[in-house]
Amino acid sequence: MFLKSNIFISILAGIVPALITVGYKIFGPLIFFFSYFTPLPFFLVSLKFNYFSLIISIFSSILFIILFASTNTAILFFIINALPALIISFEKLNKKHIYYGNIISKIAICKCLIYFIISFFYSKNIEEFSKAFHKNLQALTKNDLIINDNILTLIPSVIIASWIIILVLNLIIAKNLLFKYEKSSQIKDKLIDIIIPNWFIILFILLLLPITVFNLNFPILISAAIIISIPITIQGLTILHFAAKKINYGNFFLYSLYGLIFFIPISLSIVTALGILDNFYNFRKLHK
Repeated sequence: MFLKSNIFISILAGIVPALITVGYKIFGPLIFFFSYFTPLPFFLVSLKFNYFSLIISIFSSILFIILFASTNTAILFFIINALPALIISFEKLNKKHIYYGNIISKIAICKCLIYFIISFFYSKNIEEFSKAFHKNLQALTKNDLIINDNILTLIPSVIIASWIIILVLNLIIAKNLLFKYEKSSQIKDKLIDIIIPNWFIILFILLLLPITVFNLNFPILISAAIIISIPITIQGLTILHFAAKKINYGNFFLYSLYGLIFFIPISLSIVTALGILDNFYNFRKLHK
């Protein structure tokens, strides 16, 4: 009976990602791949069970990491992997259904606020981290790669933005797993139907105005814009996927698009712009 209890499942869901986090010394580089899925158990618990069960999972993982690693590692683990699941639990309170757009937007806002806090209190650490990242990149590529200092300051925000994408992938997996085995999910929409809240779009535009109109290229503003842009860019990509379903040679269109983005990354800004415009014109509704 105990094996089937919510408490046992919650504890197990906390221990597994914690073991992956501290298991590098035991398992070596092999464990690195699984580190991309450390948020998954927390998402599963937050979607299936209540807020209390998630707290048990988080407490179990933090305690495990403190015992076998350090308190600082536990804090970072909580911020990176567990906090997004708390956002889902808050989103579920007194709601029958929740939506991708609201969840992903709030995760991005949370990560942006954390970036502001870290930038304010640990600016020297961020600078040292960026320089170390640059040196490691040079060593990895075996090339004297030169990166402008202004670009170097954006590295932490790019890493945060990349992790938001990983969080979204884990959220999709969690939702699909629950739907496959339980035939139900509180996330009402599909990712292709994602709608980013209007307030989030307005916030992004307000961030862009001082950068584009007044040429205030402060690293902290640009970094915030990079982090906030991720949910909007995802919305832009879903519009393109929706359009590809409606036309002949849709797969060729998508492959060409992703090839263009890969070789010319600046073209991704067009996708972001499409995500913004969708909140005004609702392109998917127009083509239904």
